[in-house]
Amino acid sequence: MKPLDRLPSANTREILIKVDLVAKILFATIATLALLGISSAMVQTAFPDLHLAAFTEEFDLHGENNIPTYFSSLLLLAVSIVALGLALSESVTLDRYYYVGIAVLFLVLSIDEVASLHERLNRPIRGITGNYSWFRFAWVIPGAVLVGVVGIAYYRFVRRMPDLPRRLTFIAGALFVGGALGLELLEGKLASTVKPEYRDSGYYFANHALVITEELMEMLGAALFVVALLLILRRRKELRLIFLGRVERENTSKCYAREPDLEETSNQGWHESERGYANV
Repeated sequence: MKPLDRLPSANTREILIKVDLVAKILFATIATLALLGISSAMVQTAFPDLHLAAFTEEFDLHGENNIPTYFSSLLLLAVSIVALGLALSESVTLDRYYYVGIAVLFLVLSIDEVASLHERLNRPIRGITGNYSWFRFAWVIPGAVLVGVVGIAYYRFVRRMPDLPRRLTFIAGALFVGGALGLELLEGKLASTVKPEYRDSGYYFANHALVITEELMEMLGAALFVVALLLILRRRKELRLIFLGRVERENTSKCYAREPDLEETSNQGWHESERGYANV
C-alpha cells in the first residue's frame, strides 16, 4: 500500500478512516434490526397469546427505550461527533459554523430519540389547531417548519460539498425527513380514521408496516449522512483532535489505505468539486 504523502514524523498521529467498512457495519446492523423488528411485529399481530414480551418489546421498532431506540440515538450522536470533527478541522470560518450547527442539531435529535421530547408538543398544538386527523401527531407542524429553515440555510453549503458526499446528503435528507414527517402523517391519519373499538388485525398490520418503514428510513438516512461526512473527513490534510479536554493541532494526518469502494463509484468530478469546495 502506497501512502498518499510522505511518511509521518514521530510526533504525527496516523488517521485511518475506512469509510466502506463503517458503511457495511452500519447497514448490516440496520438490516438485522429490521428483521428482528419485523419478527417482533409478526409475533404481536399473529400470535398475541404467546408470552414473548421480552423479545417483542426489546426489538419493537415502535417501542421506546429498547435496542432499536438506543441504536438510532447512537447513530444520530455519531453524526454529531463527525460533524464536530469537521468543524475543528475546517479552515473556512463560515463552513466551520455550518458544521457546528449540524453537530448541535444532531446532538439534540440524539437526546430526543431517547427522551421523546417532541411528543410532548402533540397535546398543546392539537389544542390550538383542533386537527385530530392528519395532524394527530401535531409535532410534525413545528418539525416541518424546522426542516424548511434548515433546508434553506444549508442548501448552498450542501451544494458546495464534493460530488459523492453531496449526493449522499440529499438522499439521506429525503429518507430521514420522509420517514420522520411523511410517514408520521400517515400514521396519524390511520389512527384517527379507525376508532379503537374497530381496530382489528388488519389495522395493526398496517400500523406496524408504517412504523417499521418510518424507523428504517430514519436509520438509513442517518447512516448515509454519517458516511457522507466521513468521506469528507478522511480527506482532510490536517485535523484538530480533542484529547483530555484540550485541543491539539496536529502537524499532519495520513491515510495508508487505497480509496474505499464507495469513492470508486464517484466520477472524476469528485476531485474537481473537492478543490472548489476547499477554495470557497
